[in-house]
Amino acid sequence: MRRVSQALVGAGIVAAVLVPTAALAQASPSTVHSTTSGREPGPNPCTGASGVFIFDADEVMHTTADGHGRYHFSLTARSDDQFAPDDRTQPTYTGGDTLHIDEQDVGGRSTSTYVQVGRVSAPDGSSVTFRSLYHVTIAADGTPIASRSVDTVQCG
Repeated sequence: MRRVSQALVGAGIVAAVLVPTAALAQASPSTVHSTTSGREPGPNPCTGASGVFIFDADEVMHTTADGHGRYHFSLTARSDDQFAPDDRTQPTYTGGDTLHIDEQDVGGRSTSTYVQVGRVSAPDGSSVTFRSLYHVTIAADGTPIASRSVDTVQCG
């Protein structure tokens, strides 16, 4: 599941860099709806079985900028997820997750928060629940003020 979050974070980071820049030039709010799909090889975090994580996400990105260098960016994505094992005798897991990214910059001080929660399950009743939280605040001079990272995986 970590691969899914990494792929979605990548999409969010690209959007966070590109969308605010455009919004700053316009000095107005902007909302973008998009879809993202991906495939990432990796192990099932509970069984270790190799396979591929597949996701299809619907995203909404919103940016508000005031034209004076201050902006707020948020991304919310809902994803349909699947883990397809290389060994077809292993179960395929299906489910979904929700991702939220929030970034703001005021006077050069920036704060970013990333939260992802999801669950996939297999026909045999096994499941994987995952949660990720990342938070960082950076001073105007580039010095990190606060940082937190928490990842949990629960196998059921």
